[in-house]
Amino acid sequence: MSLPCLMSVVRLRFGLAIVMLVGALVPLRAQQAVPPAAPQPAQPQLIHLKDYSVSRSAFPNVLQPYAPEELAQPTLGNSPRIDSNARRQGLSFH
Repeated sequence: MSLPCLMSVVRLRFGLAIVMLVGALVPLRAQQAVPPAAPQPAQPQLIHLKDYSVSRSAFPNVLQPYAPEELAQPTLGNSPRIDSNARRQGLSFH
């Protein structure tokens, strides 16, 4: 068995191991260099709209299509986004 042939195989494997190790560490370093992301804004609430193109059935109550419908109470408070903008930018409301 020749020694130079064995040494070239050992070098090749050692070189491949080094390349794999460096390749595994480079993405980790790139992830650490990224600045922290800005906080995500609050997700808007879904609005469920009623389809008014379909009328309410008049069976068995003939007056049902003309009866008033119950509506949910509106949210009259400020949104968190307006509050954060007012604090951050010093907005004043007169």
